[in-house]
Amino acid sequence: MRSSKWFYTTTLFWGSILLITYILNHYFFRTFAFDYGAYNFAWYDFAHFHSSPNPIYQWQTDVSFIQDHFSLTLPLLSPLYWILTPLFGTYSLLIIQTTFIIWGGWGTYKLIKLKTNNELLSILGLLLYYVTYGRFASIITDCNLEIILSSLIPIFLYFFEKKSFTKATILFVFLIIGRENISLWFIFIGIFLLIEHRKEKDYKKFAFIYTLSSVLFFILLFKLIIPAIENPGRPFALFNYSALGNNPFEAFITLLTNPEKAFSLLFVNHLKDIQFNFVKIEFYFVYLFSGAIILLWRPKYLILFIPIIAQKMYNDDPIRWSIESYYSIEIVSLLPITVFLTINELKLDFKYKRLLSILLVLSASAITIYKLDIKHRTIKWYGIEKNKFYDTRMYSSPFNINKIYNYLNDIPSNAAVSASGQIVPHLAFRKKIYFFPKVKDATYIALLQNHSPYLLTEQEFTYNINQYIFSDNWTVEIDDYPFLLLKKQLKKNQKTRKFLCNCETLNSDSSFFVQDKHHFGNAKLQTSQTSHSGHYAIRLIGKKQFGFTITIPNIQTGNHIRISTWKKGNNGVIVSSAKNNIFYKESSFVVDTDKNGWEKIQLDILIRKSIPNKKLTFYVYKTTQDNKPVFFDDFQILIK
Repeated sequence: MRSSKWFYTTTLFWGSILLITYILNHYFFRTFAFDYGAYNFAWYDFAHFHSSPNPIYQWQTDVSFIQDHFSLTLPLLSPLYWILTPLFGTYSLLIIQTTFIIWGGWGTYKLIKLKTNNELLSILGLLLYYVTYGRFASIITDCNLEIILSSLIPIFLYFFEKKSFTKATILFVFLIIGRENISLWFIFIGIFLLIEHRKEKDYKKFAFIYTLSSVLFFILLFKLIIPAIENPGRPFALFNYSALGNNPFEAFITLLTNPEKAFSLLFVNHLKDIQFNFVKIEFYFVYLFSGAIILLWRPKYLILFIPIIAQKMYNDDPIRWSIESYYSIEIVSLLPITVFLTINELKLDFKYKRLLSILLVLSASAITIYKLDIKHRTIKWYGIEKNKFYDTRMYSSPFNINKIYNYLNDIPSNAAVSASGQIVPHLAFRKKIYFFPKVKDATYIALLQNHSPYLLTEQEFTYNINQYIFSDNWTVEIDDYPFLLLKKQLKKNQKTRKFLCNCETLNSDSSFFVQDKHHFGNAKLQTSQTSHSGHYAIRLIGKKQFGFTITIPNIQTGNHIRISTWKKGNNGVIVSSAKNNIFYKESSFVVDTDKNGWEKIQLDILIRKSIPNKKLTFYVYKTTQDNKPVFFDDFQILIK
């Protein structure tokens, strides 16, 4: 059966949408260290015949890509590294992934056409494959094994139904060694095929082989292979199903002995945080009205979804229950086939089947459009600029992209680099690449400072940047906000504006501290009762809550500011604010102590946007009005 012009038109349109979206996200620095940076490094590493610890993993040490997820997919695809990267560079894996998705669409179309002998149902099935919400939600994660492997399931089923058992077996092997959960999924796929073809000898034989092989490989994988490759002291950590038990065996017993609990957990939030109460319900709503509701007329197809739903809903991570990220991509790959085979089996006139098919595709499209708007989603962790392909914001960037690429091209290809999350995927084809704030032996630090840091608060991110900005061992090579490039070497007399007050010198009427021609307010609070250095400090007590007040002009976007002071006593903080407290920040973050009970507290600031009048006021503040004094000394402000 030849593919029609409608197949090619649909594939060209949606394939182009996906490819353009993936490419633009990478081009505009919207791909991230997890997953795409880690994938790019692993692919490069395998292509060079290594399986090194993946340096991008922020929370793990000495863990390779295969130890994190048992998968031979990237090693098997590694020869393509040498073919594609000279042409497409770090975009190559995104192109490969899109190719797999398109291939999966071909398999969907071919299988539906083979089983229904109807062109319209085949094209509508192909449309459903592309327009279901999970297809676009998965774009958030950039590149993922599950996206690639799920795309092959329709092709496997097509080859199986065509009795092309050699091709089906090759795909079967490729799939079960692709990720640790695929063999579990294939147990249910095999059971379904055994039921579906129970009276057909050839089909039944191969379905039995796939089922038995999946069971044996699943046991082998978790009993022998994974324990053999995992690091001592760091066991495989993907069992996150505490509601069922502490390990797979306990979970299995719970499922057998407490079916009522097992069923309820598919729908209810088993965590304490009430913000996730409707996450599971949202998932069922989206996919029921994206076509799954029709499967209630042919429950046999639900067998294919059992392990997928169980893995989602029993997990301890609410993002996995949700419609977000790639955690529904298996459903996206199977749903069109099962929906349109069900419609074909209904005892209805074809005009009603056609109407029902069109309505389901329109319903799925409407839900996708609705849910791509962040305000209509239960979990609002992801914005719209990565996957809302019809929004103009996806096609632009808030900064000069070409300049940043020029800056990155100046970093030697053999240099060890630490980079922020959005830069890591572009620099991952090298022996040493780290996800900032991990620096280790890096000789360059490349950062986009205006993006939200992953796993760090804004304060922690700024603190870590300033550790190197104000270090004597690192030089600022490029400071073109938001881009910052540091190089490891002794400083080259780079200018730092410095403001220091040690409480020792007053002006003529004792209203200000004076040091290096700078004036600091509230000098009348000076005391000789105690000090960190010299003879004097300031004492805040009762309603006298403000000290060391200074307003500094010419604060520019991109400035790094580090404010520190020594404090003795409780309830004292450093404060920074602009006019009308627009830029209010405070900190009591302790970075050092001494033997006399003094603590050094610090506030790190990165100026991400323009400040009113380009002025900031800095001071120390006692947060209570009680009669317990707080002492401050050696107030310092560094601005670069």
